[in-house]
Amino acid sequence: MINKNPKNGRKHKMKYILMRHANDNVLDDLFYQIRDLACKNGVVLDKESILERMASLTIDSRDAYVHNEVKEIVRQREERHKEFQREHPGVQIRLLPNVLAETAKRINQRIEGQPLTIAYNDTLRTEFTARAIARVTGGNLISGKLLEANQVSHWMRNNKDYEGLSVIVTHEPAICGLLGFSEIKYCGAYFISRVENGIIKEFQEV
Repeated sequence: MINKNPKNGRKHKMKYILMRHANDNVLDDLFYQIRDLACKNGVVLDKESILERMASLTIDSRDAYVHNEVKEIVRQREERHKEFQREHPGVQIRLLPNVLAETAKRINQRIEGQPLTIAYNDTLRTEFTARAIARVTGGNLISGKLLEANQVSHWMRNNKDYEGLSVIVTHEPAICGLLGFSEIKYCGAYFISRVENGIIKEFQEV
């Protein structure tokens, strides 16, 4: 729930961060991999539980893993890595940065004690991204119809007088339409610093 009771009885303008979801090339495969690993152990996981494990795998440190499925996926990855090294000695594997975790940390620096809402369009890639962000920042998760620019703009107008900071996890076309870009990188996030008559006037990359 969004806090409808601003401190000291005053209206505090809601602040917004618009964010594109994480790279979704492997999300479907990871979703079903976790589901199938659980099934092999006689456990049936619902969508929320699978997404929790996906977020943990992406955000948590190794010593913080608590789910058997996450531990097994990490074990399998390490085995493949060792096998590759045996077959290709001397070849260095370059690890890519964890862009989602880095974005989450930068968003966390923007909170500064404010109530936080993370709103997301109701799809696998946006919900996964929102849950991963929340593992770093905390906050309330809210699902909604936030696919298109007009839907995001409508949500911002409806919540503009509530207290706190709201991260809206949506899709590239919606953010491009609102900010005037031709493309947005995965996990790209933008802090909206000025809105006039429902139109975004100023913003900075997070």
